[in-house]
Amino acid sequence: MSTLVAGRYFYCFFVLNFLITFAFAINDSLFSLYYKGIGVNGVLLGIAFSLYSFSKIVMTPFTGKLLDRIGAFKILFIGVLLYLIVAIMLLYVHNKQLIILIRVSQGFACAFFRPVIFYIIGKTTESSFRGKVLGTFDLSFYAAIASAPLVGGILKNLYGFGFIFKIIIFCCVLSLILVLLSYPAITSKVFTSESNEKILNNKQSILLNGLYVYIFFRSWGITCMVILLPLYLSDIGYSESHIGLLLSLSTTVMLFSLPFTGRFADTFRKDNLIIIGGVATSFCLILVPHMNEFYYLVFIISICGFFSAMSQPACSSLLIDIASGEAMGTIIGRFNFVMGLGAAVGAFFSSVTYSYFGMTVAFALAGCLGVLASFTFASLTERYFSKVSYQ
Repeated sequence: MSTLVAGRYFYCFFVLNFLITFAFAINDSLFSLYYKGIGVNGVLLGIAFSLYSFSKIVMTPFTGKLLDRIGAFKILFIGVLLYLIVAIMLLYVHNKQLIILIRVSQGFACAFFRPVIFYIIGKTTESSFRGKVLGTFDLSFYAAIASAPLVGGILKNLYGFGFIFKIIIFCCVLSLILVLLSYPAITSKVFTSESNEKILNNKQSILLNGLYVYIFFRSWGITCMVILLPLYLSDIGYSESHIGLLLSLSTTVMLFSLPFTGRFADTFRKDNLIIIGGVATSFCLILVPHMNEFYYLVFIISICGFFSAMSQPACSSLLIDIASGEAMGTIIGRFNFVMGLGAAVGAFFSSVTYSYFGMTVAFALAGCLGVLASFTFASLTERYFSKVSYQ
């Protein structure tokens, strides 16, 4: 393992990722409630959320190219600074018309933050330990996602929205300090690429295209679950507390599984882990609308969480392996673009399918596409993986 990642800088980036994710997961979970309270209508809220996703998706490939040109430190600093500006706007700006500006700015900040953190961890980690490190690092993201809505709801009830926005500002200030403290690591010669203009060979390009197909439809399935599962649970009569428990279950299982499944990516073939995880989670999607009993739902959602945790470190590690020695920032930027596009397209088609054909068809479509994408990835890797040393 790289001495940079093994030492204090890994924990610096771990805390940084947790703080930013935690702060804006609180914001995202309560955003609609706050602006509805000051008179923002549903149409404007919908536009704000759509433009947030659009700005993030469009900006991500540009961020990847900038990574290879001006380095990680400047991009990361800009991203966290943008987050701080957004947090200050949340506290002091109450003009309904500026909601669009706030959400677009948050989308830009996300595009300047998520790919860069992934780039830094991947760049400073040796291949033989990469799955373990990425799996461990992902704990910072999922712990924040799992805890933020609960903590945010409690703080809102006790102290109001103003206090929450101050907490978000505080997290951003701490994050900016951590970025400055990490300057020696991010500007080290580990990040100096020998050639950013090298072209991927044919085998690498095919593997990369396979990952793009896989992650596009994997994101589709995740978005389908996020949007439709609460509606399904409500339709079959579950209370808000049961719905909240089931919604958080997959993330919680992932949180506890990642330290172990990350090691799988260092031990077994990464493509096999990706395929198994993709097929298993897709079948879980197909089965969800056929489950009515609470304990059956707990079981199927837990299985989905575990196999998601199995495939994620393997997918991330394989992506870094393919990009190593190339224009890594550009490749990571494109990967995040495809992932975001899959989520956006999945949200649209899942909603439309649900409206016209029902819940079962919407879940089945997402699941079948996920299985098809996994087998497409398998067919591409079967021909080339054994000839390329990417384990």
